[in-house]
Parts: sequence; C-alpha cells; structure tokens
Amino acid sequence: VQMTSVLFTPLSEVNQEKSSLLVLTDDVMAYISSLLSFPDLISLRQVCKRTNQAVHTSCRSPGRKPNLLS
Repeated sequence: VQMTSVLFTPLSEVNQEKSSLLVLTDDVMAYISSLLSFPDLISLRQVCKRTNQAVHTSCRSPGRKPNLLS
C-alpha cells in the first residue's frame, strides 16, 4: 500500500458533530508516523490534534512545536 495524498474536507462542508479529530487506529497511525518520520504515535497525535485546533482558531501560533507535556 502506498499513500500518495490526503484529502481534507473544508470545515464549511464538515458537520459540526463530526468536526472533531479523526480517530485512526494505532496501526494506521504507526504507518503514517513511519512515512512522516515522527518519533512516536503520541507526538503524531499531538500534531494532528494541534493542527485540528489551529484550523478552528485560525492558527494563531504558526510553526510552534507541539508541547508533549500538555
């Protein structure tokens, strides 16, 4: 299996009830993690979570590294 792209749905088209972070199984997260060279699943989930939040808050702090202690 080769992943070549990821399609994001614009927030305007996403049902508010379903706009929370997409839940992926650990094996899928591990596969994506290996492709993106993230050190572990926790940091990848943090990045996804913060990216999701940044979309909702219009990305007030771009380029900020995820804080894994929060």
